[in-house]
Amino acid sequence: MPLPLGKPVKARAADEDDYEEYSGDDSSPSVIETGENEADEILSSSDEDQEEDVKDKLSNISFGTLSRAQESISKKRKRPAGGDDEKEDKLEALRARLRELREASGVESAPKKNKKDKKEDGKSTTKPAAKKSRTTKNDSDDDASDGSDSDSDEDGAPHARSSKHAPMSQVSNRQVTRKRQVIDVPKRQVRDPRFGPLGGPVDDTEISKKYSFINDYQDSEMAELKAAIKKSKSEDDKAVLKRKLLSMESKKKARENKEREQEVIREHRKKEKEAIAQGKNPFYLKKSEQKQQALVNKFDSMKSKDRERLIERRRKKVSQKEKKMMPAPRRIPLLLRLLGLLLAFLVVFLALFLLTVLGTFLGLFVVLLLVLLAVLLVALLLVVSLAIVLLLCSGLLRVLQDRLD
Repeated sequence: MPLPLGKPVKARAADEDDYEEYSGDDSSPSVIETGENEADEILSSSDEDQEEDVKDKLSNISFGTLSRAQESISKKRKRPAGGDDEKEDKLEALRARLRELREASGVESAPKKNKKDKKEDGKSTTKPAAKKSRTTKNDSDDDASDGSDSDSDEDGAPHARSSKHAPMSQVSNRQVTRKRQVIDVPKRQVRDPRFGPLGGPVDDTEISKKYSFINDYQDSEMAELKAAIKKSKSEDDKAVLKRKLLSMESKKKARENKEREQEVIREHRKKEKEAIAQGKNPFYLKKSEQKQQALVNKFDSMKSKDRERLIERRRKKVSQKEKKMMPAPRRIPLLLRLLGLLLAFLVVFLALFLLTVLGTFLGLFVVLLLVLLAVLLVALLLVVSLAIVLLLCSGLLRVLQDRLD
C-alpha cells in the first residue's frame, strides 16, 4: 500500500542520459545501429569491388601502353617546372588516351594466336608486307592481351633510354649466331723436337753433316727431271718440268753460296783464334767482306771458260743497269737524216748560183761580201752534216752493241 504524500507530485519527461546509463552490451541492438552497420558493410563491399575491377583492368592493360606511360612520366620528370602550356595539353591528351585504352582493354578482348600459327603467317608473308604490318601491329597490340603485346613489342625498334646512365635496351627476338666460340682455344703450333730448346743449341754444321743425304736425293731428282724434259713431247709438260728444274738449281746455288760464306767465316775464326793466342786484337769480318771473300773463292775454284762466261754475264748485267739509268736518246729515222743532207747541199748550190748572178750586175765589193757570207753558210752546213754523221755512227754502234749483247 503506497504511502500518502503531503504535496502534489507531477510527472517529468525521461532524459536521454538516463537511457544511456541503463543501456549495456547485453542489450539488443536498436534499429538505427543495425542500419548503420549495414551501410558500412555495403560501402566496404563496393570499395573492394572497385579495387578488384581496377586490378582486373590493370592486368588486361597491354605492355606497350604501360611502357608509353612510363616514358611519358620519365619525360615529365626530366622537364623543368615551368613548362609550356602546349606540352601540358599534349600530356593531358596522352593521359586521357591511356584512360580510354584502360577502359577499352577491360571491355574488349582480342583473340590469342598460337606460336605455330604466327610462324606460318610470318613465313607466308613477304618482307615488304611484314614492314607495313609492323606499323599497324603496334596500334592493334595495345588492345590485345599481354602475350600478343610482348611479341609485338619485341618486333618493334628498341626503346630509348630513360637517361644517359641507363643501359641500352635491346629486343629479345634477335637471332643469335649458331656458331659461337665459347672457349678460346689457343692456336696449335707445330714444333720439331729435334730443333727445340730441349735439344740444346743448334749447330748448323752438325745439322748439314747429318742431313747431307738430302742433297744427294736432290741431285738424283734433278737428273731425272733433265731426262724427263728430253723425253717429253708436249710443250706444256716441258715448261712445267723446266720451271721445277730451274727452282731446284737456284736453291742448290743458294745453298752452295751459303756454304762458301760459312767456310770463309770458319777459316777467319781459326786465324783470329791463332792471332788472339799470340796476343793480338780480334778482327771481325763484315757481311760485305764475307760475300766478297766467298766470291773470290768461287772464282778460284771455277774453270777458265766458266769464269769468262760468268764475267761476261755480269758485265752485261751492269751495262743494262747503266742503260736504264741513262736518258733515252732521240731516235731520228735514217731517211730523215739523208733528206737533211740533201737539203743542205741544195742550199749551198743555190747560194753559189745567186752569187754568180749578182756578181754580173753589182760591183766587186758587194761580190766579196756575198762570197764571205756563202763561205760562212757552207761552214755551218758542213758542221751540221758532220754532227748528223756522227750521230748516225753512234746509233749504228749502239745497235750493233745491243745485238752483240
